[in-house]
Amino acid sequence: PWTRATAAVIRLHTLGESTIDIRGTRVGPEAVVFFGLLLYLSMQEGRAVSRSRLRELFWPDAAEAKAWHSLRQLLYRLRRLGVELDVTASHVRLDRSVVTIDLDETLGAPGSVERLPERSSAAFLDGYAPDFSQPFTDWLDEQRSLVHARLRGELLATIATSRSRGDCLALARCARAWLADHPLYEMGTHALA
Repeated sequence: PWTRATAAVIRLHTLGESTIDIRGTRVGPEAVVFFGLLLYLSMQEGRAVSRSRLRELFWPDAAEAKAWHSLRQLLYRLRRLGVELDVTASHVRLDRSVVTIDLDETLGAPGSVERLPERSSAAFLDGYAPDFSQPFTDWLDEQRSLVHARLRGELLATIATSRSRGDCLALARCARAWLADHPLYEMGTHALA
């Protein structure tokens, strides 16, 4: 369930799958650079990003004219799909109010971690493995680390809460999700038992 479904133009699905829906049009990880640009802008939470930062992230090895042309082309494609961007000569900004991310729905919402797919913490942006730019890959790896740390914290808290409530089903589900990523960690085995 999306909390801002009526206002959202862009919906990022990052847990258990990797897709971005733009007004009913699906963009998958196979559109490597386009998907990456949309992901990056969506995760900036409404902050303006300099065009030079985008060039550094997406076309670090390209000639300057080619990089600027590629950026203009991708921004044009986004606009054709109905994405309203605030674009200036120096910055690009995507309004946060038009973006919904499943991650926001999962982290912090009571009981939402219990409904995660059992491999969700390992599957943040599953199937998206870009190799077009080392700076972008580094940014993506950092995002994965941050999300996995947040998910682990939520899982541990939910395991403790489920145990104290005596909710065996939620406890087992969270323990399985934990064990999927930490098979040698005793806490998950004890919780599942």
